[in-house]
Amino acid sequence: MTMARLNLESSIFLLCLLFGGPAGATNQQVTGQDLDRILARADALLDETRKLYEEARTRGSGAGFVEAGFKLEEARIKYLVLQEIGDATQQKTVADRIRTVNQLGKLIHDGRVAVTGTPSDAPPKPSLPSPTEAVPASPAPNPPATPAPNPEAASPARLPVPGADKQRDAERLVRDVFKEQYARKAPADRQALARSLLIQTKEAKDDPATLWVLYRDARELAVQGGDPDLTVEAVEAAARVFDIDPLATKNAALVLVAKNTRTPGDSLSLVNALLVLVDELLAADQYDLADKAVGLALQSARRTGDVPLAFRVSTRSGEVAEAKSLFQSLKAVVQTMAVKPEDPPANAEMGQFLCFVKGSWDLGMRFLAKGSDPTLQSLAAKELAHPLQSAELSAIADGWMELASKEKSSLKKPQMTLHAKSLYEAALPEATGLLKVKVEKRIRELGGSSGIGKGAFSGGAPGGGKKEVDLLALVDLKLDTYSGAWQRKGDTLIAPASGGGMNTIRIPFTPPDEYELRCVVSSPGGAGSIDVGLLGPAGIFSVVIDGWSPSAISGLHFLDGQAAANNETANRSRVFGDTKPKTLVFAVLKDGVKVTVDSRPIINWKGELSRLTFDDGAYRAVTDRRSLFLGAWQAYQITKLELTPISGQGRKLR
Repeated sequence: MTMARLNLESSIFLLCLLFGGPAGATNQQVTGQDLDRILARADALLDETRKLYEEARTRGSGAGFVEAGFKLEEARIKYLVLQEIGDATQQKTVADRIRTVNQLGKLIHDGRVAVTGTPSDAPPKPSLPSPTEAVPASPAPNPPATPAPNPEAASPARLPVPGADKQRDAERLVRDVFKEQYARKAPADRQALARSLLIQTKEAKDDPATLWVLYRDARELAVQGGDPDLTVEAVEAAARVFDIDPLATKNAALVLVAKNTRTPGDSLSLVNALLVLVDELLAADQYDLADKAVGLALQSARRTGDVPLAFRVSTRSGEVAEAKSLFQSLKAVVQTMAVKPEDPPANAEMGQFLCFVKGSWDLGMRFLAKGSDPTLQSLAAKELAHPLQSAELSAIADGWMELASKEKSSLKKPQMTLHAKSLYEAALPEATGLLKVKVEKRIRELGGSSGIGKGAFSGGAPGGGKKEVDLLALVDLKLDTYSGAWQRKGDTLIAPASGGGMNTIRIPFTPPDEYELRCVVSSPGGAGSIDVGLLGPAGIFSVVIDGWSPSAISGLHFLDGQAAANNETANRSRVFGDTKPKTLVFAVLKDGVKVTVDSRPIINWKGELSRLTFDDGAYRAVTDRRSLFLGAWQAYQITKLELTPISGQGRKLR
């Protein structure tokens, strides 16, 4: 087994508890027919979840999304148990199902955060092509702004890893094409070749063997170059196409990267990458691997010489150890609940594990409401009643804040404060008078809250802070160029004139939750857009400036799956009408995105950032989905690129 799970006995108890079955089932022999029935029931629950999701989305029902999430959690636990005790065929089937569950879970989460989309009777809007295409004479109608996501399509089938013979043939071809680059052994050269191979994967999508070798060698070269972020990028890119275990692969690769770190900066990058991996391992209940990964992170943190960083990682290590211990203690809890499903102390422990360790509040509340702790029971019961009034939501949040003030555990306390913050944010829109003042104050006070699953640290000075980050200084043309002959002249980054495609370059920085990006740009005045790649909760999206020549349209791209020229943010006033430098400011906030040009607003959009997604067609060369980027269709000159954090922490990727 590669995953740390409940053992067979406790897994069966948990199945009996959550999905029905005789008490004392641990004394019965589990047959193949039993496992088939469990799989059938899990599949039925998954189908029910899809229907509940679609109904909730159609009705705009927050309670419906919660119910869909609960059903999905039931299915997920069944699949996890089958992954441990099923035969090889069932485990393979279950692995595919779990990927679907994870994707559907994200859709449910996004829907619960805010229901978005256009009314069903709204007329269709005309569509325009992506910025890489010309404007058609008669644009075709666009589909509805927020089409119902297809959960089946959320987890496309992944390819098997090609056999050794096919890999050898492909390897000869790749090594021949990149012969000179493979001969260079310096760490920077290894990193540059890894980046080149990742870019080349865009041209090898129809050749699985070559594609696999490109991904494999990119990972190995990134390891040799001591670049943890490039290593993770290569693994994640491969996992989107091939049937590999991304967590186990990332863990093994980062262990090797640790042997190639040479400087305190290298160690800092490795710490950040390991802490992100720890978050993912905990979410997957892989506590043993998470424990080892955070131990390696602590070793690396000490090598940086950054005492505050080492202290924070040490605290994180304690959180992981506590989570692991609580997970292991669940055996006694589920044994009790298998015999006494309504046992208050056992329900209280199960609910606290789900809420405070897993962050699964929707599910955990149902156990807390039957638990023995009167305070937790009362708060859970109030939340399960789905209150809508601001005063009620604020009062519940106050209750969690009071508990958090008394909590000593560094694992549980942040989860309580994060949950309280989400309730205050839900209360804010309808709050008035002094209640509004109070809620706004609490949200500000909780702006920096973090907890398990929030392990990345700033790449700047110890302790983070709000100081501007000079992003231009981070760009290395050799390592960060995706496409095009970008140049540097002193402190100026120069985009080449278009050579038949979008010129793109990575800005090796993952921004915080909210931030302001200031960019000073000049243009020769010709036709062509400059695109700025930003990050939100759903990943990369972009702002197109002066796109769709000669129309010169600016806007958010994609919004609800629509191009910038075809959504509500489209601005049809030209930005670069002369050669004078322009100061562009992009503010990414939790409730929307603002863009100004020389202090003049051109975009002021309010909405859920999860509606903003990536245009894989326009930005084919962009492989790193965790970093900012720039794209250009003419020779723009960028003399300043600074990021100012507003809330949360960003991190350098090198």
